[in-house]
Amino acid sequence: MAEKPASMYRNIDKPPYTRKEFMGGIPGSKIAQHQMGDLQSDPE
Repeated sequence: MAEKPASMYRNIDKPPYTRKEFMGGIPGSKIAQHQMGDLQSDPE
C-alpha cells in the first residue's frame, strides 16, 4: 500500500460530514452513584 504524503492532510477544506441523528447536543452522563450502607440510621 502506498504511503500518502503529509501535504494531503495539512489544509482541511471542508468540515467533516456528520449525520443529523448525532447532531444536537452531548449525551447524558454515564456516571452512576450507588448508595451503600444503612441509609435509614442517623450518620452520627
